[in-house]
Amino acid sequence: MLQMAAVFAEQERGMIRKRVVAGLARGRAEGEKLGRPTVGPKKQDAIRARLTAGDGMVKVAKALGVEVSAVQRVKAEMPAAPVDDGAELMPCLPGAAPNRRIRPTAAGG
Repeated sequence: MLQMAAVFAEQERGMIRKRVVAGLARGRAEGEKLGRPTVGPKKQDAIRARLTAGDGMVKVAKALGVEVSAVQRVKAEMPAAPVDDGAELMPCLPGAAPNRRIRPTAAGG
C-alpha cells in the first residue's frame, strides 16, 4: 500500500516538473526576463555609499526600499576595505611568516 502511494507521488512530481519546464520555456520564447530582478546602478551606488559610511545592511535596505539580499549582493561585489588596526608588518626573517603583525603596546614597544 505504501509503495503504491510512493509510485503515485513520484508520478505526480514528474508531471509538475514537466509543467514547470514547459512554462519556463514558454516564458523564454515570449521574451520574458526570468530570474531575480536587478538593482539599478544608481541604487547600487547609493547602497555602496551607505555601507561605506558604516550603515548596517538592514538599515540600508529599509532606507532604500530594496531587499536585504540585494544589499548583500552589492556588498559581496565591493572590494574588501583595508584593515588599519595600528599594527605594523614585522620584517621578513628567514623562516618567518611575512604577514605576522606586531601590535603596539601601551609601553610603546
